[in-house]
Amino acid sequence: GKGMVDAFSEVRLKRKGGGTATIIFKSSKAGRKVFQGTTIDLIVMDEEPPEDVFLECVTRLITSGGHMLLAFTPLQGLTKMIQSFEEANKDPGDMKKYIRVAQYDCPHFTQQMLDDYAASIPDWAKDARIRGIPMLGSGAIYQFDVNQVTCDSFPIPDDWYVWYGLLS
Repeated sequence: GKGMVDAFSEVRLKRKGGGTATIIFKSSKAGRKVFQGTTIDLIVMDEEPPEDVFLECVTRLITSGGHMLLAFTPLQGLTKMIQSFEEANKDPGDMKKYIRVAQYDCPHFTQQMLDDYAASIPDWAKDARIRGIPMLGSGAIYQFDVNQVTCDSFPIPDDWYVWYGLLS
């Protein structure tokens, strides 16, 4: 990307069976326009992209029949993108698939590494950063684990006052 010393924006590889494979590096921060006008076989994103970039990438894959892989920590909460993937999992005919992976599922992390990491981050961030669970009711607004202030549903007695509020 621009401003990165010794960085490649494109790499061409000779295929064993003939021909060339081209790997192009782009940043979603540059916006959707940098993805326009190309046919792509495979897109790999290591962070959750903005919706317009995601939709542009989907468009780039139409003519190639290509694939997209997204791997990110769900720090933005239960976004429209995550919700659409969770809904797609309910439909066997949908081509999108959502797989939640926890750090515990990664064989290159030792238990000691995981324990050290868990001890170094606040409790409210652990579900997202360690377990891959989208942040709900925590993080930038609530600096605590939402499970500390929730309970099972119960009927609210008629003589109770019900208040709703959000402090920032």
